[in-house]
Amino acid sequence: MSDLLELRAAFDKGLVSDGGGSVRYLLIEAKAREPLDLSCYDGDSPCDMNMKAGAALNLVLVIDASGSMSGARIAEAKRAASQIVKGLGSRDYISVVSFAEDVIVHVDGRLCDSNGKRNVLSAIKDIEIRGSTNLCEGWLTGARCAGRVMEKRSGLKSHVLVLSDGRANLGTTDPGVLAVHAQQLQIRGLTTSAIGIGEDYSTEQLYTMAVHGGGVVHHTPNSDELVAVVCGELEGLRRRAVENLELTISYPQEVTVELLSFLPCEFANKGKLMVNLGGISSQACRSLVLRVKVAEQYDEQRGLIKFGIVGHYRQSNGEEAELSTRPLQVSLRYADYDLSSTQAVNKTEALKIAEIWQSWLIWETCEMNRRRNYQKIDRFLGREERYMKRFCGSLAEAQPLLKEVKELRRQACIDWDEASRKEIQSSSYRRSYEISDMRTISPRQWQTYLPGSTGAP
Repeated sequence: MSDLLELRAAFDKGLVSDGGGSVRYLLIEAKAREPLDLSCYDGDSPCDMNMKAGAALNLVLVIDASGSMSGARIAEAKRAASQIVKGLGSRDYISVVSFAEDVIVHVDGRLCDSNGKRNVLSAIKDIEIRGSTNLCEGWLTGARCAGRVMEKRSGLKSHVLVLSDGRANLGTTDPGVLAVHAQQLQIRGLTTSAIGIGEDYSTEQLYTMAVHGGGVVHHTPNSDELVAVVCGELEGLRRRAVENLELTISYPQEVTVELLSFLPCEFANKGKLMVNLGGISSQACRSLVLRVKVAEQYDEQRGLIKFGIVGHYRQSNGEEAELSTRPLQVSLRYADYDLSSTQAVNKTEALKIAEIWQSWLIWETCEMNRRRNYQKIDRFLGREERYMKRFCGSLAEAQPLLKEVKELRRQACIDWDEASRKEIQSSSYRRSYEISDMRTISPRQWQTYLPGSTGAP
């Protein structure tokens, strides 16, 4: 049992009606508490600003070199890759792969001493544009490069960073298959992040790889932001303390549970939910929300509905040993209807629940809008608006979030442009994952990207 990760859990309200029909929301938060030793880093570029050490890295850069990347995009991608290399320390390893219709390994697990850096920088300059987009093979080739380093060296943070502006049109393109690959790599200690460039990259493919691969996604509409974004990703990677965090949540079989998040999850059997939260940086937090429906009192003697939560994870230092959190238990208690319906809400927890919940439904709305599934959007948002209206009835602080959902529903059946969809999804993703936007120029509020918005550009 380890104290490196702290779990917290709380319901919006602690009582449910003994007559049945209550709906409650459970907030679960995981915080990596272990401060990292940052005392011995020796990089030499803007990427190392405010960063010194942590475990040595085994980093793979997988760069899209298909035709759509020609011009400024490939130039900025190469410049960003060069800045990454300059920001690595002498204990770090780097691989560089480019993909189009073919895949080229430019650098295969090179140690970043002075000679190694010179050779890597030269190899990056030689990357050239060519044909179509075999994203999966480029990514998996990069993973194999990382794997060869992992066989030789232990105690490394191993990570693949994919830079792409397009949709894969060769090789494996099915997001379900990509998810399985990403999950398997994460289990083996190799995580994946992605940087989506421009407006045309596949949200479905890149987010699937990163969310199931334990990493994060960065939306970069302008190629001139690439250097700042990749440097921010490097800093975040060095601060990673926990990898492959999976929560097991047990609950009585008479209770219905729904996850309000796009985190990977599996209902292993009735009464058990497993949710993968990926990697978490030192001192950072990741949260999820469960909607809990209680049909009727099933245990008249005890009057409690008990939820058990435990996390399993690895330290972000290449060690294979699985660690566990201290088991956590939270409960709902039955009470008569009048008492349960007039109880005070836990305001701090409830407001965060509303924010995470809203982020999830915004994300789902964007996906349905992309597919122009307008009937499904209206049913989905109508249902969620009704739930949120009841939830926000005694929480004045959450009323603005409800108002935004109503406006989202009003405009959700208009065909949005893809640039707006990507900005809106990026915003909801960052809020849900509690990560920062690495761009130097902050985007507008997500609401201003809706078609009928009067917000300033």
